[in-house]
Amino acid sequence: MKFPKEVIQDLESAKPLPYSTVSGFEIEDPHNEGEYIFYDVFYSDKYIFVGGVCNTGLLLDAYLERDEAFSLDEELEAVLEAIQDSAFYKEELPTEICM
Repeated sequence: MKFPKEVIQDLESAKPLPYSTVSGFEIEDPHNEGEYIFYDVFYSDKYIFVGGVCNTGLLLDAYLERDEAFSLDEELEAVLEAIQDSAFYKEELPTEICM
């Protein structure tokens, strides 16, 4: 997967979500009952980043370019919807998530 240079550069300023108990999304795998899929979510002023955290950092799966017309909560809803759709249809999460 190749990401635009500006997305990778902005990733350095990313921070965890501003909620005390939420660091990402966990959804039940629609094809394997009892199995769960977890995505870590970080954000910056320009992007929301989705991936998995490991000992080397965030393995970036997708991003959403932020839009001032939408609140962070609305943007997170779009990210969650994209994650659920990709899991249901057994597709890769799109690199760029759109509102």
